[in-house]
Amino acid sequence: MDIRKRVERIDLYGRLHADRVSMSREVHRLTGRIPRTGLHYNDKVVENLNELTVKEELNYPAIVWEIERILEE
Repeated sequence: MDIRKRVERIDLYGRLHADRVSMSREVHRLTGRIPRTGLHYNDKVVENLNELTVKEELNYPAIVWEIERILEE
């Protein structure tokens, strides 16, 4: 799956308040694949996304905010 599709899926999950398991799975997949793309991405955003998805209660606005700025440096 293309990285843009994975980013869009996480964005959509955040906006639609998807369950934590689905969100965690997509973030985990993105985390493993984005370094191999050669794209310039913000490491701190990836770390923040991982931290946000392991919490018991998801902060959906924060997840959407982070995923929207993932490809910024």
